[in-house]
Amino acid sequence: MSYFIENLEVIKDIDKELYDGILALDNVVDNIQTIDSKVAKDGSKYLEIYIGDKAVAMNSTYKPEVEADKYAQRFEMYKNESQIFVFGFGNGVFPRSILKNNQENNKYFFYEPNVEVFFHILKNYDIRDILNDKNVVLFVEGLNTEKMQIYVTSCVTYKNFEKFYVENLPKYKEIYEGVFFAATSMCQNIRNYAQADFNTRKLYSQKTVSNYVANLKYIFDANVIEDYRESIPCDIPVF
Repeated sequence: MSYFIENLEVIKDIDKELYDGILALDNVVDNIQTIDSKVAKDGSKYLEIYIGDKAVAMNSTYKPEVEADKYAQRFEMYKNESQIFVFGFGNGVFPRSILKNNQENNKYFFYEPNVEVFFHILKNYDIRDILNDKNVVLFVEGLNTEKMQIYVTSCVTYKNFEKFYVENLPKYKEIYEGVFFAATSMCQNIRNYAQADFNTRKLYSQKTVSNYVANLKYIFDANVIEDYRESIPCDIPVF
């Protein structure tokens, strides 16, 4: 069975919108000439993207996994229950290293801005382990990004906005600069909205607590429904 079929079977179960998008574009995004994979010095594969006439290696051409492990060390500072938006997915080497030492409740939103890269990966790499990771949500430009802002907003709330972070895979920011700044702007807006919600709740909670304290002195002289039971007529008809 091909990588494409195996990866697609997993996607079918976890994200119907992404699955339908892949099927709709499969015949369109075919025979891609600007994306390639080559063999690194250690025998593993690395991803290569052509920008004009220039080939850009998206991984180390010597030891891709060693490079990815070193990069992933920066994620160790994100503590439990962090929400991390990662610009770029690539061939899965970097995401796999990031997840290797992931704290159990950290959530990752991987955003691949190049649909051609994603199709190349589906057909040339086994990424089922990443797709099946319960802490991973994958967005791909042109396939399921319509729901990206809504979904991330639902996860980043007034309770956890201080643990919402944005990262980018190596070279992605430089190659997709415009898309990167649009994505980071979206994330900043999401964070600002959650912080505004927090500030509003904080302001009104202070007023609510003040009202509770101010009314405490009336509790001992107040009546409850049981005090009126004998005063309520029993012969009132029920309609």
